Amino acid sequence: MTCPQCEATAAFRGDTVHVWPPLAHTLKKLKTALADAGYARLVASEIDLRIAQVAHADLAARLAQVLTEPERRDCRLVVTHGETVTAAHIPQVLSVEAYITAVKGAWLEDILAENRLNFAFQPLLDGERRIQGYEALVRAQRRDGTSISPAQLFEAAGTPALLATLDRQARLTAVAQMPAMPAGTRMFINFLPSTIYDPVYCLRSTAKAVEDNGLDPRSVVFEIVESDKAQDSDHIKNIVEFYQRNGYGVALDDFGTGHNNLSTLLSFRPDYIKVDKAITARLARESTSRDMVRDLVRQAHARGIRVIAEGIETRTDFAVCVGLGVDHFQGFYFARPAPAFATDSDVAAGA
Repeated sequence: MTCPQCEATAAFRGDTVHVWPPLAHTLKKLKTALADAGYARLVASEIDLRIAQVAHADLAARLAQVLTEPERRDCRLVVTHGETVTAAHIPQVLSVEAYITAVKGAWLEDILAENRLNFAFQPLLDGERRIQGYEALVRAQRRDGTSISPAQLFEAAGTPALLATLDRQARLTAVAQMPAMPAGTRMFINFLPSTIYDPVYCLRSTAKAVEDNGLDPRSVVFEIVESDKAQDSDHIKNIVEFYQRNGYGVALDDFGTGHNNLSTLLSFRPDYIKVDKAITARLARESTSRDMVRDLVRQAHARGIRVIAEGIETRTDFAVCVGLGVDHFQGFYFARPAPAFATDSDVAAGA
């Protein structure tokens, strides 16, 4: 069985758009504007508009021009091939704002279809400056060879389906790089919990890729991005439990930047918690930040959880974190992300 959220794509291959404005006033305004713009295949009811033979780039531009920001946020639409909308279309319904964003980022579908994702790897070290693992940081390339940043990739993923597709393909591509990783190290692979509809189905493809590559699940750590901002604690717990039950490690990213308190994060029982680089940058000068990290280390260690400090950029950053009892370290002080896996000698030469 396949999870429809994971297998859906964001491609707007249909040429008919059904729009449900939140108010009669908005519906009337939109109908008039589109008719004046020459949209001849326009059918309106009391609650919706059906627009056929659509050029998506033009329609997205019109909607952005005609509707206010609140209207774009509250209007819903779905793209079809002209068929009647049924309950089966519910997973593809999105806001007009998301539709506009997705149309602007249509280039991302080409990136994914042509598998042009790649990675830079940044090492994680222990207190003796020995490499314990690598964080896989996704990138992509345009056809002319120029680089596309992670921020550009995820900004272009304007629909939940496309975001899930990007997130899943990034995980699978990272796993495929692992056979070249130095023995005895671990790969930290990021993913967004919001893209996981149901761990049993949505994460099965990643687990299969690990098995197909002959990898030990214990060499993989799945890093849950923005876990500190998570609203659905049970969903995070289900993801953590799924991976740990199948032998993988789990890290929670960005401690100190969100609104979840430490007790909530500890209740997830991850294998690692990562201190956000913004907190690391303040440790040398702010006693309150040092107290926060010291408390994190104390409570995490009591539960068998290891602590990683991101954003180590100076010898002082490193020394302070060692003094606070942090277990692992990551940052430009040791090595910048690179396409090849750094070695202990590379790190010793650079630090």
